[in-house]
Amino acid sequence: KDHARTFTRRNLPQQKDSLVAPSIFCMPDGTFRLFTSLSKRSAAANASAQTYSFYLYASESSDALNWKDFSEFKPAAQCKNPFAPTVCSAPSGIFMIFQAQHQQEKRLSYQLYLCHSVDNGATWSNPTLLTSFSSRKTAFSMLHNQRPAAAVFQGKVFVAWERRSVYSDSDSIWIMQIAKDGRVPGTEEEIAGKGNARRAQLFEYDNTLGVVWFDTRSGFETVYMAQKNGAFWDEFKLSGGGKSVLFAFPLFFKRPDASRSLSFIWQENRKSSDTSGKVCWLSPDLSV
Repeated sequence: KDHARTFTRRNLPQQKDSLVAPSIFCMPDGTFRLFTSLSKRSAAANASAQTYSFYLYASESSDALNWKDFSEFKPAAQCKNPFAPTVCSAPSGIFMIFQAQHQQEKRLSYQLYLCHSVDNGATWSNPTLLTSFSSRKTAFSMLHNQRPAAAVFQGKVFVAWERRSVYSDSDSIWIMQIAKDGRVPGTEEEIAGKGNARRAQLFEYDNTLGVVWFDTRSGFETVYMAQKNGAFWDEFKLSGGGKSVLFAFPLFFKRPDASRSLSFIWQENRKSSDTSGKVCWLSPDLSV
């Protein structure tokens, strides 16, 4: 309420089982939704061992201070181990994208799913599989799809995520457009496929769709940005100096003329094995 000068702490309703990876989203009507994954212990098939499964839970608040009790997000109950949801609002409704395990015969892979709402999150559609397309002649069930990020650009919803073969340790960054009934065919494209590319974030700036991520093509984690230019993407290297740079996010400030200024924050380590990183801010040059 005072432009981040002070903060108020609120303890959310406790659960017997562990809650992990919480994320808060603001709905079009100004209310808030908090999504998290509940880790529950369940008996294995042979009843002699214990396994853990994830279940997607949600809470809501009108002021981001007082929260209702958590309850299971029912549309995701039919999915196996739903995790890492992201939410964005568009003229056609609210889009929620999350990852979950997909089983084909005895093979498990991570795939992305979509739930859609037209009543401000009061009700949601059943999950629609988004990543059921092959790449490089590899069936989609042989590809992991994880950590989605979504953004609205010119009224359309776009999703960026990490994709890799189940036999590989290196991810690529992919982007596609989605609609309320699923993926828009023909819009999926690989943006970054060199090294191990991770943690894409989508954003809109200067009437252009942009994406930022980090990858290891140069031998250590380096941050890159790309902006959509017609049918192509213009790529820019944002970090350097031989340091490991991870988890980049776009950050916007208002200029005196009310226009937006784009900058980035990220974690920087002296080397990949360094656990004592620092947070850095890359600001624009406003002198010209």
